[in-house]
Amino acid sequence: MPENELNEILNNLSGHVSAVGESLAKFVEVVEDYLLSGTKYPELSFQLHEIEHTADERRRAFQKVAARGRGLPLLREDFIILSDLIDRIADKAVLVSQKMVIEKPLIPQDFKDRLKILTLKNVEIFAPVRELIQAFLKDRVAAETLIERISGMEREADTLEWKLYRDIYASENITPVQKILLRDIIEGIGDISDIVENISDKIFVMMTK
Repeated sequence: MPENELNEILNNLSGHVSAVGESLAKFVEVVEDYLLSGTKYPELSFQLHEIEHTADERRRAFQKVAARGRGLPLLREDFIILSDLIDRIADKAVLVSQKMVIEKPLIPQDFKDRLKILTLKNVEIFAPVRELIQAFLKDRVAAETLIERISGMEREADTLEWKLYRDIYASENITPVQKILLRDIIEGIGDISDIVENISDKIFVMMTK
């Protein structure tokens, strides 16, 4: 593949990744304000929705570039699937923030710090994705190291998620309805790291072609 064509593809994909990263940063703001019983989270959630729209536009722009790439016929479809996976992260962040705004789940004080930590852990796992995208076609060793790093981070996030589920459902101070609402929030946050791991798995498959 001509180097200029590869750079165009990777730069466009990086633009999409940047927009998704911005959506996650805004998502953290939404969660933090909600946990502080603030008043800004509805507006922050709307801002997140706007950023997600930008991510959608960049995804479509990237897919047009990938679709016409003559130098990577074996990877063209994979790149398009990859960008769809990346976009699902912003979609998930929007969905969770909307649930907070509309359903307003009650989060007991002794669970607030743990929910914040879970959020940050799931957002942190997205950081290596930009490096992985730049590395996987040029430096296999570096890419494999990043994939292992992502896998380890995902396991840590899963452990936090599992313990949070366990303790919430064991609590006698949370009503069954509130437990269900909290479960949906926790599940949505946890889905972010699951999707990132799916992204790294997809990239590993692409490296074998």
